[in-house]
Amino acid sequence: MGTLYMGNKPVLKVDSKVHIVMEQMLRLLHECGLPVDDVDFIKFDIKTMNKLVVKAKPCMTLFIGSSRVAEKLADDLSDRVKLKDVGFDWKILGPDVNEVDYVALVCDQDTYACSGQKCSAESIFFMIEN
Repeated sequence: MGTLYMGNKPVLKVDSKVHIVMEQMLRLLHECGLPVDDVDFIKFDIKTMNKLVVKAKPCMTLFIGSSRVAEKLADDLSDRVKLKDVGFDWKILGPDVNEVDYVALVCDQDTYACSGQKCSAESIFFMIEN
């Protein structure tokens, strides 16, 4: 989103496990007013994407993913890549949450359901009691 805010046109390539989720997110953004031509969403294998990125010589690439691919990108792009780590994810529930089990289920679904992206897993979960 930051790329769009700065007036740049991002090329978005996600892992095949999350492609359907990101496609629906983009459809939602289009419904909310994002012009269709503002994002290029592509789906092909990682080798083809690597060739595209190397040939295009972008000023900057943001990468979230495996360290193996990150190291290859850093080499191929002469360090013109920002690597994003998932870090330590906190979830804090306030005192007004009535359906704690449902919130926990949604957190698990966000992490392990359709996309299988464990990077969104909560590292620690706090609940404030009244």
